[in-house]
Amino acid sequence: MMKELKDENIENIEVTNKLLLELIKSQKQNTSNMIKMFIVTVVSLSIIILGTVIGFLVYESQFETVASDYEYEVEQDAESNGSGDAVNNFGGDMYYGSGETNGTN
Repeated sequence: MMKELKDENIENIEVTNKLLLELIKSQKQNTSNMIKMFIVTVVSLSIIILGTVIGFLVYESQFETVASDYEYEVEQDAESNGSGDAVNNFGGDMYYGSGETNGTN
């Protein structure tokens, strides 16, 4: 009877060990596949980002940038309104200095 129990225990231990070995193999395979998938994802996203940057630079390089170095010369007349304030005549409109107005307020 003891021998049978011992043999049965040994058989159960062997089956358990085989199951554990299969479990470890499948976990190693899953981990390996997950690492490969992570690497593929990172490489794919890097390619997408790099392609977007290159595409943007190519698109923007199609346009010319025009720098304008224009100088404008404007003539301005200044008169005095009698009280010492300057009155500027610019483009037909009268501008008064010192906060004084032309009497329309």
